[in-house]
Amino acid sequence: MVKAKGQIFRGYYPLNTLLENVGYLVKWNPREAMIWMEEARAMVETEKDSEKYNKKVDQVNQFLDSLEKKHYYDKKDFWGAYSPERAVYHW
Repeated sequence: MVKAKGQIFRGYYPLNTLLENVGYLVKWNPREAMIWMEEARAMVETEKDSEKYNKKVDQVNQFLDSLEKKHYYDKKDFWGAYSPERAVYHW
């Protein structure tokens, strides 16, 4: 696990950009990825957006589930002071 974490740009991202980049972000900062997923969930307006969002939820949650089975996984190192989370589906 990488100890140093870079600065994350705060600002407005379109839904597609959030969903595209959250897959990369979850690998080194899962807490921030969950924040991005909450923002993306609030931006879903159409059925097509909902399908894209739910597909990304599956990918992110599968990654986090598989990560917990790895021998190098350390919950405290990965999540810090926060409890582990999972992304929530949009209905």
